[in-house]
Amino acid sequence: MKGVSSLLATAASVQAQLFVYNLPAPVEDRAPLPTLVKRADFNEPCQRVSASWAAAASSATAASPLPSTVVPAEDAYKCLQTVPVDKDGDLKQLQELKQMLQFHSTLSYLKQGLKDNIEPVDVMGKLDEMAKKLNEGGFKSEYEFQLGIRQLFISTGDFHLRWKADILEPFTFGRAGAALTSLSKDGLAFPEVWLVSDVNRRKRSNMIESQISPIKSINGQDAVKYLQNISTQNQYHDPDARYNRLFINKPRLGAGYLTNNGPFWEDGLYDGPTTELEFKNGTKQALPNVATIERNFDFRGVESGESFFKKFCTGGPSMNEDVVSNSITTSRILSTLTSAAAKSTHTVSKREDRSSLSSKASSAAKSAIEMTPIRGTPTKTISRVSSIATTTRSTAVATATGASGLTGYPKAEFVSDSLAFSGYYLNDTGYDDVAVLAVPDFQPTTRKNIFLGLVQVQKLLRTFFAQTTEKKKNRLVIDLRGNGGGTIDMGFEFFRQLFPTIEPYGGARYRAHDAFKILSASLAAIDANQTVKAINKVVSQKVENDNFVWNNVLNANLSNFKSFDDYYGPYTLNDDTFTSIRRYNFSDHSGGHTTAPDFNLTGYAPVPAPPQPFKSENIVLLQDGSCGSTCAIFAELMREQGKVHTIFIGGRPQAGPAQGVGGSKGVQVLPMDNIQADMIKALERTLDVYGKETAEYMNNTAVGALAATTQLLKRSAHYNSENINGAVNSLNNYRQGDKTDTPLEFVYEAADCRIFDTFESFFDPAVLWKRAVDVKWGEAKCVEGSQGDKTAISVVDGKAFNKQPEGMPKKEPEAKGTPGTPKNAAGMGARVEWMAVVGAAVVFAAGLL
Repeated sequence: MKGVSSLLATAASVQAQLFVYNLPAPVEDRAPLPTLVKRADFNEPCQRVSASWAAAASSATAASPLPSTVVPAEDAYKCLQTVPVDKDGDLKQLQELKQMLQFHSTLSYLKQGLKDNIEPVDVMGKLDEMAKKLNEGGFKSEYEFQLGIRQLFISTGDFHLRWKADILEPFTFGRAGAALTSLSKDGLAFPEVWLVSDVNRRKRSNMIESQISPIKSINGQDAVKYLQNISTQNQYHDPDARYNRLFINKPRLGAGYLTNNGPFWEDGLYDGPTTELEFKNGTKQALPNVATIERNFDFRGVESGESFFKKFCTGGPSMNEDVVSNSITTSRILSTLTSAAAKSTHTVSKREDRSSLSSKASSAAKSAIEMTPIRGTPTKTISRVSSIATTTRSTAVATATGASGLTGYPKAEFVSDSLAFSGYYLNDTGYDDVAVLAVPDFQPTTRKNIFLGLVQVQKLLRTFFAQTTEKKKNRLVIDLRGNGGGTIDMGFEFFRQLFPTIEPYGGARYRAHDAFKILSASLAAIDANQTVKAINKVVSQKVENDNFVWNNVLNANLSNFKSFDDYYGPYTLNDDTFTSIRRYNFSDHSGGHTTAPDFNLTGYAPVPAPPQPFKSENIVLLQDGSCGSTCAIFAELMREQGKVHTIFIGGRPQAGPAQGVGGSKGVQVLPMDNIQADMIKALERTLDVYGKETAEYMNNTAVGALAATTQLLKRSAHYNSENINGAVNSLNNYRQGDKTDTPLEFVYEAADCRIFDTFESFFDPAVLWKRAVDVKWGEAKCVEGSQGDKTAISVVDGKAFNKQPEGMPKKEPEAKGTPGTPKNAAGMGARVEWMAVVGAAVVFAAGLL
């Protein structure tokens, strides 16, 4: 049996009403599934899993289809360990991954890492090491190989970088009923770890605190140390963010989102058949470690590792209509290009092949530009197509004021349809000038339409801010807990409503490489081709609005780039090459930003922006480290341009500062599906406009190699909307005026203060909001050592974090929170035992970023 510590070592070698959560019922309340079969009856571990699945499936009917099936984690793990290595296929997969990773923007910075946050990792080098190990027969199973890639990507701390293989999909490892929370007695004392089920039972039954107890140890190791160890399975760059992600996320659950509850409860590594908990009151409890088989997976005929591979690792359901359509398109292009170049396998493993590819890429890019009959600065200012599917412009009217909807939250002044945004007033004495915005997501939708959702939230925020001014609400708490990002323009829009006179920066760079240069140069050539515009308006319009057209963005000074070379460079930074800093043009409503023309930002349309609703010193952000992607864009704008301070909630039980933004600080996730589609489109356009010979030439470059991706399609996990279940971060975000040109992903930024969650605030977010008000503008304290870090914006700006607004009377903080377990709780009553059966069913929720 291999435990979590040894698996981690192997991976390293490859480098809120009553807010009671709807969790799985106690095991004793559920009948065990008919999946318990004697081990002696089976020669192969996969046989046992298959028999357990069949026992559950035998009771399924059309009226009552098969739900998720639970099997012992040990059986699932041993089954995976028997799946044979697909050496040839895996080598091809590594090659295709490396081609995709050329678009990942932080490769050179990852080699250096960030002290105490991101360990140095050479991603490309590690993939080469894996190829060498494959050739030497070093991997014992296909599972070990594919898990190695997953662990390598997790080690980067950037959740925009991802790949999930098919073999990792049939089983989800977890612990039955093991949701955890971390609670402090008063918001300042170091928090302790509790089972959420215990905390809920205490609330329901009005138990005294001595009747439950915090967890002392897990599998014989100090609970905090154990959790910090497995928190490295969370793909965040900050250790406090990783620690927080182990626990149930109240804001996202309150908003009705499915949530990834971290590698302790679900989707972690195999860690033995059971998890042994010891509590501070001396009681012990064993949690069953289980593997869940979702209903999509049919285990009939899976009798061995070989049959498992044949059933689940050879394309299977991933070859849906979209994949077939893509394959047909690719085949049409490649069959048209019948020269030797078209028949190339695109292998670039040899030194001379790489050199040749680089030379051809440069020539192709140069050739593409030279084909342009009209040179110089384009007459149009900018245009950019939305990265989201085109839809009709929204005509939604802002409604839902005076609504409720978020579980466990007070009555709201407004709630957006998808619960991504909601607004509140604190009306108690001393807080009656405080407004609150809860924002667990930056991708609001209305009737499943993103653009309708954006317009709805835009109008709701305008109405809310107008009302706060009318009602003399002078202070604003923005609760961003649980927010992992969303639609790019929503982050900019939110900032513009708060600071309508400030031009948001948002400067970013692409990594410059062969495929990107050929793609963007060919687009530039066609975009400037007047003949194409005259005779092929369909192609012309598509190119004009393409994401990679250089004159669809502005430079760092909000001016047009002078030429393609001015934009592309390349510019050498940190021993790698990048494009120039580029910024969105929010004034161009034909396509100057990601959601144009379907959505236009406040202050850039004919209608003038409303006045600024709050002074920057009267706003505070609440963060828990989940913030990343679009949330990171918003947080950077609020910090650097809005000069707004941040309070961090939770984290490791220790003194000192923590970062508010613990997720990816990259500003554009680029799915691998999109990369391949862009390459195919580039070949199609070149063939249509310039003919077969030029298209053949392009096909023999990195563009053709990416267009011909097949193994990633074949071996991708299947059950999501993507054909290739993977993505990279394509754009680095930079701070305005930073002369070091360091991506923000590699810049430490401490919050201005830190407090912990308490029993009381666990069930009522208003308690936390009031505590934040007391800490920012009253006399309440922050966790020891969490103020004054040199990177905190309050220190950088020289403006004290704890400062009362002018004209506000001083107010003593009220005593908040429920005391924690007394020191002598070990002898104060028996713990209620209710976890017993190993084969229990458990529902696992899927995570949203």
